Parts: sequence; C-alpha cells; structure tokens
Amino acid sequence: MRVLALLWLASGSAALAAGGLHEHRVEKGDTLIGLRDRLLDPSVRWQQLQRLNRVPNPLRLRPGSVLRFPEHWLREQPIVAELLQMTGHVWLDRGGERLSVQAGIHLRDGDRLVSDAQSSALLRFADGTRSLLRPGSRLDVLQLRQQKQGGRSQLQLQQGAIDSESPAPNQAGTRASAQPAAQPLARPRFELRTPIANLGVRGTRWRASFQGQALAVEVLKGEVQSTVHGAKAVAVRGGQGWTAEAGLVPLLPPPALQALQARVFERVPVAIAWPNQAGAQAWRVQWLDSAGEQLLLDAESVSPDFAGAAELPDGDYRLRVRARSAQGLEGLDAEVPVRLAARPEPPLLEQPAAAARSYDQTQRLAWTRPVDATAFRLQIADNADFVHPSVDVTASEGSRTLALPVGTHHWRVATINAQGKQGPWSDAQHFMRLALPPTPPPAQQQRDGAGLTLRWTATPGLRWQVQAADAQSNFEAPWLDRVVERPEVTLNAQPNGEQQLRVRALHADGQPGPWGTVQRLEPLPSRPWWLLLPFLLFAL
Repeated sequence: MRVLALLWLASGSAALAAGGLHEHRVEKGDTLIGLRDRLLDPSVRWQQLQRLNRVPNPLRLRPGSVLRFPEHWLREQPIVAELLQMTGHVWLDRGGERLSVQAGIHLRDGDRLVSDAQSSALLRFADGTRSLLRPGSRLDVLQLRQQKQGGRSQLQLQQGAIDSESPAPNQAGTRASAQPAAQPLARPRFELRTPIANLGVRGTRWRASFQGQALAVEVLKGEVQSTVHGAKAVAVRGGQGWTAEAGLVPLLPPPALQALQARVFERVPVAIAWPNQAGAQAWRVQWLDSAGEQLLLDAESVSPDFAGAAELPDGDYRLRVRARSAQGLEGLDAEVPVRLAARPEPPLLEQPAAAARSYDQTQRLAWTRPVDATAFRLQIADNADFVHPSVDVTASEGSRTLALPVGTHHWRVATINAQGKQGPWSDAQHFMRLALPPTPPPAQQQRDGAGLTLRWTATPGLRWQVQAADAQSNFEAPWLDRVVERPEVTLNAQPNGEQQLRVRALHADGQPGPWGTVQRLEPLPSRPWWLLLPFLLFAL
C-alpha cells in the first residue's frame, strides 16, 4: 500500500515538473469532475487532479483552498501578446504598478496598455491579429488563451481607437462567410469589448474607436459582430460602419491621392492637399513607416489638406488619408508611398533681392547660415531649370562675390552638413545684370542766332544730363545742370571766360552712364552796350 502511495506522489511530481504551474482557488460548488469538464483538456482524468492535490473526497472541496496542476493540462493555456513596435510614450499598468515599455515586451492577463498623445503601439496576438493602438488610448488585456485549434484573445477598449488586421476566417479556424445566415456563428478567436458593446471579430481588417460613450466600428474587409449589451448582434461587413445611433452606414470611399504618389517633399512643414469629397466632414491623416505598420504621426483636418510632419526625420513613409462622415465613421483608406528629403534645410537668400537690377560688373550673393551647415553649394544659371548652370561652386561662407555678364541670372543655394550630405535647393530667385547706358558721342555745336545749340547722336529710350562749368572748377559747381528728353540743348547765355560742357546718358530708371568727352564751349557773341541804352533811358 505504501508503495502505491509513493508511486502516486511520484507521478504527481513528474506532472508538475513537465511544465508551468497553474493555481485554481476553489469556489463553492466546485467538484473535481466539474473542474475537469470546465478547465481541463479532455485527455486529463479527474483522478489525476485528485492524486496530484491529495484530495480525499472528489465531491467535497473546501472553498478557498487552492488546487495546483500543470498548465499544459488546461483546456486553454495562458499565453502572452507581444508588443512589436511603439512610437512616443507608451506605458503599462501591471498590478497597480506603472511601467515604461519597449518593443519586444509581452502582455498578459490583467495588463493595461496606455498610449499618450502622438504615441502608438503595434501588438501581435495569439490568433495572428496585429492591432495598432492609436494615440490617447487605454486597452485592457482580459484574457489570452491558447486552444488546440489556435489562440483566443479578449480585450477591452476603455478609451481611444484600435486598428486591426486579423487572419482570414479559413486561417483562424472559423468559416463565417460559408455558414448559412440562419445558423449561429462559431465563437470568434478575437473579441474586443467596450463599456457599451462587445465586438466578435471575424473580419480581416477593421477599426474600432470609443470616445466618451460613442462607439464606432468600421470594417474594411471581413465581418465584425457588434453586440450592444442586452440587444441582438449586428453583423458589420466589409465596406460598412456602425454606430449605436446611426446603425449600419456605408463607409466613404478613399480620397484621391494619385497626385501625391511617390512624391518627394523637400520642405517642412510638409504642405499637401487632395480633392474634396461629398459627405466628408473631416479627414484623418496618418504617416506610417515604409512598411505601413508603425504609426508615426496621427492628425485630423477639417479641410482636405495638411501641413506638418516637421518632427519626422528624412526617409520613406506611407501616407494614409481617410474621410470622416457626419456619423463619425472613418471611411476607406487611401495610401501612397512618399519620401521626405528636407534636410539639411536650405538657407534663405538675402542678397540681391528677388528681381533686383544691378549695373555693377561684380555681384555679391549672400544667404543665411543654418546651424547644421558646414558648406554651401551655389548654382547660377541663365534659365530657371538649372539644366546647364553657368556657375556651380562650393562656398564655405554665407556669401560669394562673382563677376557676371550682362543678362538675367537665376540662382539657388543648398546646405551641406558635417556628414557631407547636401540638402534640397533653396527656392530660386533671379536678378538682372544690366549694362550702363552708352557714353554719348561728342556734341556738335551750332550757332543759332545769338544762341548756341549742341546736338549728339540719339539712343532710343534714354534721357541725357548736360552740365556746363568754368574750366577751372572741374564741374564741382556747374552753372548748367539740366536733364533733357531730346539729344540737344540750346544755350542763350554763358559766363565770361573759358567754359566746358559734358553729357551723359540716363537709363529709364535713372541710372546714369559714364560722362562723355569734356568739350570746350564756343563763347557766345557779346551784345554792343549801346543797344541797351533805350532800355536804360526808359528806366529813368
């Protein structure tokens, strides 16, 4: 008899050593047979449970006592969910203790996962479901179990939103689409509960959000059974949304993002727009990693445009946009690959001003210095396309002085950082290098009665400045300084002594050209004094 007892205890010890230990606290009414039927795999006999825990009477268990047995005896074994990726600040409440989390941690029954603003977490569950917990969300892990047919997960969304992609029904072991509508559907492998309704998921792509007391369910593909507490289940199928107030509603079509396909953005904040949609009240804009799994930016816009993403580093992304209806349901996704290539950011062009005009043979070009700049690349071209730049040089400072020919010059500058990476070009500007007005030829002097008329060869579109002065003053105090519209001037009087004259052309904007050759003025004939006598006598 003693030998049998020892064998009995030895078999129990071997069972415990075979795997992890599970504890069950006995409740009133529990029996070994009932617990076996409810908790244990059919291959496990209740006598094994009795022998392992040395229970004298299998029909009379003491409430509050603890039964211990290997986890692999369970009909459904506890398992964990994995946090694959996270962005921002995500934390875990486990047993009242707040823990910071990182990718790779495991969630188990009783955990609460919380995402702060602009923070998200990508989770993977036993049934293969991958769920993206969006910013500002609280998700409770109620139960994670492994069955012989696969995994089963029960979660509760206390607040926020979750986007999920679940295995197709034939992969998860359920065939909801093949069952007649009159037959009850098999128990789902993934269940999401909220304070007002439970969701049994048979869809392959679906979303759920719970804000305040409003629940919105959107199914992109497959089917989700939504059961409001105390009411009949509603089947929400692919392309439909559901709210308690609006019922089943078709989802809005995806926005037209074709113009943004493979777009490269060289400025931050990024500015994009897309066509408006009938029935759209707002739009959700999401930036994801190039694989489309990690949510990096989540924003809303009340108009079909977006400005932002300045906090994102350069790289390849997936841009996802969807419209929101008046019922609060978000529609089908439009998604395109885009690239952000905005760093190092280009400088701002300072000098010369846009469309400036210059008559100088040399031109100083100046720009600002971004803090991460170690050098700059300057290009100047005759055309705005910069296909064949006339100047393509590297500058270490924030300016460069160059001799440029007459003409229109387009210019732009790019920043080069310490790693040698060149950023995007600045917005191009242009300026004009103009030729000075030509020097007038020597004036031809012609007496006209008592006066002297001077004429020179005309150049269309110009005016002229004429100066006359004493030969000794070097034009410091000219007694004649006149601007004329025609290439001639008439002098009716001039001071005594040797006089000089010079002429220069003026551009339409007032820019003067060089002075022409200085010429001696022929003296005007003096009038006889007696010719003035009648005037003097009349004055007396």
